[in-house]
Amino acid sequence: MLLSGYVKLQSGCTTWTSLTATEYHFATQPLPTPMAWVLHQSPPILHKLAVAATMWAEGPGAFLLLVPFAPIANFAAYVQLFLQTMISLSGNYTFFNLLTMVLCAAVL
Repeated sequence: MLLSGYVKLQSGCTTWTSLTATEYHFATQPLPTPMAWVLHQSPPILHKLAVAATMWAEGPGAFLLLVPFAPIANFAAYVQLFLQTMISLSGNYTFFNLLTMVLCAAVL
């Protein structure tokens, strides 16, 4: 997850830095679910919040999984589980989401 966040920032893509990536993502992903259409209709502020939350979860939030203090690591695991659940609801990424969820379960 950490590298996923890093790549998004390093790509120089303005949709990530301007927090507008989901305005395009839900409409252009290869295997969208019905929920993707609903999410695509969301107001721009919700898209910006979703991108900001994703960037936090994939950046600093991923580091928190390594903290040797259980409450913080558990919080980070729940954040990752929520992110993966939302990704699963909005698109079909086969086993990627389940694999990440299993790894988070090990933290819990």
